[in-house]
Amino acid sequence: MEVRQIYYVLEVARQKNFSKAAQALFITQPTISQQIRNLEEELGVTLFTRDTHTVMLTSDGERFCKYGQAVVDALDDLMGAFGQRTADDKARLMIGVYTFYKATGLARIISSFIKANVNILCTTRIVDNYAAYDKLGSGELDFAIIKSRPEHIRSDFTHIELVREDPLVVLTGRGSSTAERSHITLNDLGSLKLTTGDENTHLYAQMQEWYKDNGQDFNISFSTLEDADMITELVADGFTQTLATRSVADALRDKGVLGIPIEPVQMFRTYLVYRKGSRLGGSEKAFIGHIKKEYGIR
Repeated sequence: MEVRQIYYVLEVARQKNFSKAAQALFITQPTISQQIRNLEEELGVTLFTRDTHTVMLTSDGERFCKYGQAVVDALDDLMGAFGQRTADDKARLMIGVYTFYKATGLARIISSFIKANVNILCTTRIVDNYAAYDKLGSGELDFAIIKSRPEHIRSDFTHIELVREDPLVVLTGRGSSTAERSHITLNDLGSLKLTTGDENTHLYAQMQEWYKDNGQDFNISFSTLEDADMITELVADGFTQTLATRSVADALRDKGVLGIPIEPVQMFRTYLVYRKGSRLGGSEKAFIGHIKKEYGIR
């Protein structure tokens, strides 16, 4: 049993609805449903009766909430004694991430932070670099972890460099003709059918710039990079190709995807980004410390 599961059960009991409880906790509905299902299996009981209209506590659920609330109250007393936020004012972090964050291990890193900090509610959102900066500026995101060329980062935000050397490659299926090539030049990109981001994304703008500079037609198959699993499957099946960094290609190798180097080398770096001048609370400092530790940064 994990403490966060207690919070999940109590919130569903209050909301009488899994979706509303998930929204209140800034997590996804499948996540809260799965966590409560895991808890029920562990305890060998059913905590809620579910139908299409409402969710109600069973007798075991009522008993669990009675003791669970006592645990939460005790934790609140403990956190309050040390000036930390309580359940009624829990720290919430919104984190923007790049498309292939699960493949590169970033999801595991964020998950380990959540497990180690049960008093902090975290949620992730896949965002393009442009959207990341916009949402950081508006306060919709607290942090973003992006991949960018150094010359494209914005000086009005704080950037902590996590990965320095990560060259751009063409992701292609093992069975494609592109897979036989040792490298691809910027001049060759026009001959490839690529998937890119939407028109208002940094990757779309970057690719458009390269194609224009090299007199190439901007040949894209479709514009979406939010669903990493779908893109990986389409690339592996030879339907399309896309651009990513070497670390992503290496992580997807066992899924039938190869990364073909681009020449001249286009080096990207991975950054943890947040608003410059932000007043960092305990949760924000804890997150920064965790990320730096995981990436071996002092």
